[in-house]
Amino acid sequence: MNQHRQIETGARIRRDSPKQTKTIDRNGSGLKTRDEAREAFSAHGVSIADWSRKHQVSPVLVSSILSGKRTRPCVRGQSHKIAVLLGIKAGTVGEAL
Repeated sequence: MNQHRQIETGARIRRDSPKQTKTIDRNGSGLKTRDEAREAFSAHGVSIADWSRKHQVSPVLVSSILSGKRTRPCVRGQSHKIAVLLGIKAGTVGEAL
């Protein structure tokens, strides 16, 4: 008998079975959650400070966006750039308009 169990974590549902594990994106957007973006730093061995220097943004602002402490939405400026580069917001970064 093949038993499946569902594990719900954030915006994703993972179905575990003895034979395979499959990740299904619930909303199909391909965007990361804040937790997933934070975990990506550990997975790649990069600090927030190093990433911030590379992308010329404030490490304090990156940390506040990842922690959810930022009270205003990431609509424009550095916060928009950070959210798009982290993959937690759809959009573009650059001069084209």
